[in-house]
Amino acid sequence: MNEDLIKQEFVRENIERDIRAIFEAQYLIATERVYTSAIYPTQVGQGRSLVREQGYGRLVRGTTGRLLSALRNPVYSVGFSGRGVVATSNIPLYIRFLDMKKHGNYGIYNRQVWGILWNNSLQTIKYGYGKEVRDRIYAGLQEAFQRMEIRTDS
Repeated sequence: MNEDLIKQEFVRENIERDIRAIFEAQYLIATERVYTSAIYPTQVGQGRSLVREQGYGRLVRGTTGRLLSALRNPVYSVGFSGRGVVATSNIPLYIRFLDMKKHGNYGIYNRQVWGILWNNSLQTIKYGYGKEVRDRIYAGLQEAFQRMEIRTDS
């Protein structure tokens, strides 16, 4: 196998794994923060227990449900283009506005996309490629030697 193909496949696998992680994180934020109503205690004047009892409540129905359905069943593709890897996805446009302070400051887009791509993908691609290749070669050699042992024993 050509080394460039091995590199591209390594990059594609890591980016695809992290894109799935991005959609999972965004879905979690949407269900826990964007589309839930807060539960507040019924008794007034409870002091410190008020903070402990506040939390997220039941799921509130959104206007169209496009955001939750787009995050629950994401449409994305990761493929090769020239000498690189290209990732595309379809998400509702207004997900970008949910990051703005005026619209909720939910951190559902920029913080997830750039946090996961920068911290996970880039670091894995930058430092993990050599180890990945060594592990694949080692596994391939082990498998080949096991097949040779089986043939010689028979």
